[in-house]
Parts: sequence; C-alpha cells; structure tokens
Amino acid sequence: MHGYGPSEKIFGNAPLHSIQFAENMSSAKSKAVLVIRLAVSLGLIGFLFLEVDWAGLISRFQSVDLYWLGLMLIIPHLNILLSAWKWQRLLKALNISADLGRLVAVYFIGTFFSNFLPSMIGGDIVRVLQLSRNRSETSGVVAATFAERFLGLAALVTFVSLILLHGRVTAIFPVIPRLVAMAVVIYALSLVLVFQEKYLVLLKPFRRLRTVDNLLSWVSSAQRKLFEYKKKKGPVIGAYCMSIGFYLLSMCTVYTAGRSLGIHLDAATVLVVVPLVLFVGLLPISIGGLGLNEGSYVFFLTLFGLSSVEAFSIALLLRARILFTGILGGLIFLLHKERATSPAARPNILLLGDYSGNNAGHNALLSALIDELQSAGPCRLLVPSIKPGLLRRLLGPKENVEVIGIAPWHMSLKFLGLPIWRALKKTHCILLTDNLFYDTGLLNLFKNNLLALLVITAYARGHAKPLVYYNSAVGPVQTALGRWCIRRLAERMNLITLRDEQSKAFLDQIAPGVKSIVTADSAFRVSVDGLTEKTLNHRSLWHRFSSGSPLLGVNLSHHLLQPIHGGVEKALSKSEYIKGVAETFRGLSSGEFGDLVFFVTHDKDRAVTKAVARELGTADQITIVNYEEFLARDIAGLASRLSCFIGTRYHELVMCAASGVPLIGINCGEKIAPLLNSLELPHLVMDRDDFVGIDAGDRLARLIDSAISARDVLKSNVRRMREEAAKGVGLLMERGYVPAKAS
Repeated sequence: MHGYGPSEKIFGNAPLHSIQFAENMSSAKSKAVLVIRLAVSLGLIGFLFLEVDWAGLISRFQSVDLYWLGLMLIIPHLNILLSAWKWQRLLKALNISADLGRLVAVYFIGTFFSNFLPSMIGGDIVRVLQLSRNRSETSGVVAATFAERFLGLAALVTFVSLILLHGRVTAIFPVIPRLVAMAVVIYALSLVLVFQEKYLVLLKPFRRLRTVDNLLSWVSSAQRKLFEYKKKKGPVIGAYCMSIGFYLLSMCTVYTAGRSLGIHLDAATVLVVVPLVLFVGLLPISIGGLGLNEGSYVFFLTLFGLSSVEAFSIALLLRARILFTGILGGLIFLLHKERATSPAARPNILLLGDYSGNNAGHNALLSALIDELQSAGPCRLLVPSIKPGLLRRLLGPKENVEVIGIAPWHMSLKFLGLPIWRALKKTHCILLTDNLFYDTGLLNLFKNNLLALLVITAYARGHAKPLVYYNSAVGPVQTALGRWCIRRLAERMNLITLRDEQSKAFLDQIAPGVKSIVTADSAFRVSVDGLTEKTLNHRSLWHRFSSGSPLLGVNLSHHLLQPIHGGVEKALSKSEYIKGVAETFRGLSSGEFGDLVFFVTHDKDRAVTKAVARELGTADQITIVNYEEFLARDIAGLASRLSCFIGTRYHELVMCAASGVPLIGINCGEKIAPLLNSLELPHLVMDRDDFVGIDAGDRLARLIDSAISARDVLKSNVRRMREEAAKGVGLLMERGYVPAKAS
C-alpha cells in the first residue's frame, strides 16, 4: 500500500497546504454567498415594506376571518402528512421501514431548519441525519429523500407546463414558454446524470477537495439505491401523484389565505400564480425564500387584478404560516426523543370517548374507568383528549395513564390523525366508552365520531385488536346514514355492554342479531372517599360545605335554552326562561332545603349558571363550584355533602347518585328519564317545560321532598348498579381483553 508523507493527503498526491487553501477558499465563498443571499432577502422584504400602504395593510389584518384562517393553518400540515407518507412509500420501496408518526416529526424538524437556520444547513440534510439509524441505511435514506424532492420538482414542472395552456399568461409573460422549455431540458439532463453513473467521472478533477470527495462517495452509494426504483415503478408513480396532490393543497392554502383576509381569488388565478411563485422560489438567491416569495406574490397577483396591499397581505399571512410551522418544528426538535422499541411490560388499552376535561361528569366517568381497569390487573391506559393539559390536571396523579393530544396542532382532527394511529399500533385492546353511538352532527368531525370510528375499527379488525363498546348508551339516531354507521360498528365489536335497557332495545332495532349485554354506567363506581388538600384549603367553599347546614345543589345545562321538539322556546325567549328559572328557585320556601350551590360542570354551562345567579341577586347565599378548580373526585366528594341535587346532565346525576345524594332530573334531552327509570325513581323526573311557570317552585319543592324520602331506594339501587357495572370489567377479564391480577 502506498504510504503518504506528512505533507500529503489520502485523497490524492496534492500537498496538504494546497488542499487546505482550496477548502478555505470554498468556505470563504460559502460565507460570501450566504451574505449575498441575506442581503437579497432583506432588500426585497424592505422594499416591499417601504412601498406598501400601511393603513390599508393594517385594515386587512384587523378584519381576519377566523374560520378561513383556521383552514389556512390546517391545510399545510395536511401537506406535511402527505409528504411524510410519500417519503414512507419511497423508503419502503428500498426495504427501509419507518413509522409515519416519526417521519412527520422529522419533517417538522426539517422545516424548522429550512426556515430558521442558514441555508447551508438544509432541511433535507437534517431529515436524512435525523432518520438515519446506521451507516448501512444512510444511502437508502439519501436516495429516498432525493427521489421525493425530484418527483416533487417533476410535479411542479408539470403544473408550470400546463400554464402554457392559459392564453392570458403567455400574452402577459411571453418569456414563460422559453423558461418552461429550459426547465424541462434541465430536468431531463438531471435524470440522465442521476441514472448514469459514468457521468460522475466528470467531477473527478475536484476530488482533491475533501468535501467533494465525500460528497461523491455518498452520491455513488445513493445512486446505486436510486437504480432500484427502475424496477419499482408503482411507488414512483404513487409518489408523483402525491406530489400533484401536494401542489393542489398548496393552492388551497393560498386561496384560504385570501379568503381569511376577505379577498376572493378565482381558481384560474390560484392555478397560475402558485406554481409560478414556487417555480421562482427555486432560485437560490435568498434565505428560505424570504423576500423572494413575497415579491413574487405581489408581482404576479397584481398582474391578475389585485391591489398591491391585497397581494402583500396574502404574502405576509403565508409567511406567518411558514414561521408558525417552523416554530412547531423547533418545539418538536427540542422535545423529540427516540422511544424504546421493546414491548411494554403492561399491555396498552385505548379508551375512546369525549374526554376533553371540559365536563366534570365525563371526568368522573374516566376516573372510575381508570380505577376499575387498573384494579383488574396491570395495564397502561391511553386516553385521547383535545385538551390533554386540562384533563391531566383535573384527573390528578394517575400512574400508567398516558393522555394523548388530538387537537389540530397535534396533527389530528379528533379521532382522525397521527396520535390515534400511533396509539392503535401499540394498543392491545380498544374500549369505546361514553356514548359514542349517536348521529347528531354526523358529518362534523369535530362534533361526531362515527365516521372516524369506522376507520379506526376497520384498522383494529384488520390487525386482530379486540373492540369493546363498554358500559355505554346508544342514541339518539335520526338519519339513515347514522343507523348504517352504528350497525356497521356494532357488527365489528367483539363485545357490547350497554348501560340501560333503552339502549339495548334501540340497538336491537338498528342491528338485529348483534348480541349485547345490559350492565350499568361505570360512573356509578366513582370514588367519593376523601377530599384533596387543595379543596380542604379552599376556605370560603369548605366553610359552606362543613357548616352542617343543608345545601341544595343545582346543575344547569345550556341545553335548557335550546329548543327541543317545539318546547318552551316557542313561548319564552332565553332571557325570559332564565328569569323563570330564577323565579322557580325563589318559589322554594326560604331556607327549607338549604342554601343554593350551583355546580358548573361543563364549559358551556357557565353562562346560563351566572345568568340565573344574577337574576336571583343573592350572591352572599349562593356558592358556585367550578369544575376547572377541582379534581373529579373532589366534585363527587363535595356533592356527597348536599341534602339534594337538581341536575340536567346525565353523568353529574350519576356522580351524585353514587354519593347517595337524593336527586331530581330535569329532562332536557333523551338521557335523564332512562337513568331515573333504571334507579326505579321515574317520578323524580321534571320536564324542562315544567321547570318554569306558575307553581313551578311548589312542584319542585314536592319533588325534593319525594327525593329525600326515597333516599333508601336510591342507595339500594345504586348498590345494584355498581354490581352491574362491575360485570363489564369481569367480562373483559374473562375474555382476556384486559389482564387479570395474578392470584
């Protein structure tokens, strides 16, 4: 082997000092290019700011439409999801496995580096470094990343070529056909260079530079991986189609940016301008396209009839969106950690339900579910929530419980998104809880989960993961599509346990032949033992509850003010109904049943509760317990000290029943009457229309007396309901869906 002296390098026989000089020159050149690009970006953006009408610009941003703004923020993140999926398919074609959630996180990180660091540290390089796990896979990752970008460029060239069909464009820009032809030629030559290894010899004279030599070694290795795509045309064609989808979504982003500012862009303008701006953005003369993209939008959009203020406001809003996504990428970069791939010691159980933390009754239900499942055996519970921080705080310390964020900024539309998909992959069993089988707002993914559940359950069935509809209800169902969805979901369940006979009758009607078992709601098993120190230290509140004086608890739902089958709304306005409710409470004999305590157990109930309290005008005698201030078990513990409870929400009534508190249900929906029927107390239901009007106070007083007299009946039936609810977890253990404690 040839030996090299101290003055020579292993990359050739050139003297060390000459190569160092060349590398220093290259470094100096890179710094000079960076300074030039920075100057171009600052110059362009500065020029635009100097020329703009500031008054008009500020006026545009003061009247932003939040609906369209929200869409504008969501669509680009769908684009990231699509790009990550495209990248995953290209990696899979090279036999490189990668979790989609991880690829999305890496894509966000790459976006951060592309936008906030000098361009010499490209986002693609960061993506390759983040994803490469060992040296043997690095070349494949490079090849897949290059192919992804190259196919994206092909899709962009396709769109720019189609612009030639727009006669107005070629009339305004006669140079465009030449530019497109040049782009096509460059693209074709690039294909030849990429897939012909012999052309790399043209760079051989530059191999004395260490960076060039290392680059050629990487390119040669990645090129061999790229050759594999010649035999796998399916993933390549699919990735190209996804790139077309990427640019269509990008056009939608620009359109929604305009609509959010009150600017209506026609389809032709968007289809022409967006590809041109992105095409111009390929020029390496600025940092992250700053200034260049904004200038391009102003230039092209004004030619299509927009004012400079309108065009620049759209460009600025799009830049703000890019910065927002980049910041998200930076946060992910700081928080992102590789997780161990070894199987967990405890099996994961996914609990699906409306657990936002905004409903004290749902929090009590979830707390009871956690306690009963973990008392059955060792398991780890995964709980999706649109407000994970609030839910964690209101649940209190819970071991082996992971709250998963499913808000749009978590890349999720409630149950549809990356967080649920990742949870599904690692879960052992899926429990559908908290009455998910109803069709109100069926097509609204933010309000109804049936369509999302069809996707989730299809995946679960395909991967042999048990599905259980657990201790829940069915209904209301008012549409044919809703009935079909529920029937399909019921047929996919491995086990169905329902909380009341009405739900069973309803399900038997919708899905005949599907077996279900009536148990009871798990919230009957909520713990009411003890209060936390925070509650005991809440002096004004604890003084009221520990004084020994009788207290009358009241929970007023906002549903009281909504029209139900042509009810009281036809006769009374909302303000009149609120006054009527206040008069009903005034109609109770003063002090006979104790001071009023209002329980605000849902975010939407706060307004109606405060309105009634103001009408009563006795703030010194009224206490308001806000669900946001106390843990679920504290709410139940405080409720247990009431002399009677008047409620309008199902799980709040269950929580009080579990505490042994006499209760009255105000029927403003379809859930309250079945609950009181199951407790053998059907006479303790008061219709919403009867809650106001002449003698409403007297009627309520008689019901309170009846409820107090029926305390023993209530307690007896609650014990029965606890036992029935326990059958549900017993069935789970019997079938092996949840682990049983070792004997």
